[in-house]
Amino acid sequence: MIADRAVVAQPVDPGEVADKLIELLRAGPRDGIVEYGGPEVLRFDDAVRTWRQARKSRRPMLPVRFPGRLGRELRDGGLVTEAHPTGRRTWADYLADTYGGTATR
Repeated sequence: MIADRAVVAQPVDPGEVADKLIELLRAGPRDGIVEYGGPEVLRFDDAVRTWRQARKSRRPMLPVRFPGRLGRELRDGGLVTEAHPTGRRTWADYLADTYGGTATR
């Protein structure tokens, strides 16, 4: 597993995204972009670390800095939004539901 500790992300539950899309479709056409993110912002290495713990994985995590323009965009917050409302289901909730309650809440 690789992880860039300078990258932050805002994971959002796919079911919540689907619900939001249905809501937007029912509301009809609109101008602009609708942003929607998860309820928390996590450092990428922390998310990988808790995922490994939940899976009881012994694979090492290698701290790797993502290179180039994409890496710069990710480190500058390209995976987070200040939009409201946000999703409700946290990364810990996902891990607990997926891997049998092994994540800390």
